[in-house]
Amino acid sequence: MGRTWAVWPHVQGLPRRRHPRPGYRPESHAVLRRVLSRVGGRRDVATEVAAAATPFATLEKVSSVRELKDQGCSALIDARFDPVLVASFYGMITPKLILEFSAWFRGYLTPLRPGTKFVMINDPRGVPSHSPMIRKIAAEEMKKLRTQMELHGLQNIMIIDNTLLRGAFTALSWLTGDRTHCAVKDMPEAITTALQALTRAGLPVPAGLDARGYESPRPVLKQIGLPRKGSSLG
Repeated sequence: MGRTWAVWPHVQGLPRRRHPRPGYRPESHAVLRRVLSRVGGRRDVATEVAAAATPFATLEKVSSVRELKDQGCSALIDARFDPVLVASFYGMITPKLILEFSAWFRGYLTPLRPGTKFVMINDPRGVPSHSPMIRKIAAEEMKKLRTQMELHGLQNIMIIDNTLLRGAFTALSWLTGDRTHCAVKDMPEAITTALQALTRAGLPVPAGLDARGYESPRPVLKQIGLPRKGSSLG
């Protein structure tokens, strides 16, 4: 319980410590408050203990993650290394999930200033199949965002582990003249491609993003016990 009081003394009705526990960073108050408020403002003891036991750096990164869920499928959006965004999809995608993802993407694109660039990595390997209806809805939603994507999108990278499908995707990109879209075989190659695109454009690469060391934030969400259904972290 001491850990809880060190982080949330005002919740427990106790005076704030002048000498907090070793390794404590004052700015973690703001991060913890922001993270907890974004999961419904719940400040019960269990939530506080989980937060207090979580390293500050982990919570700081989780606040840049959003997971959208609907009927067993999900879209995990990792913006910890913005301007490199990683969107991973799982389960049988529903129309609602596509619309929610499109709304998130629009919200990301709209406030970008002229000249701002980003790289998007799409990882659909967790999706067993796509129905024609889902592909149609996805195409329509992306068409609505095409203008903004052309202004700000530096590279759109699709991870396809099937060699034949990857080749077909690449051929289609060349035929349509869209050189901003490309297909790669796995996440390390995707991140390498993203970093190369930033370097070619003369833009700084995000600190901490490494092709071999990238880890999905999905296990972290489970570790600290934050609710993921309809999550609005980010």
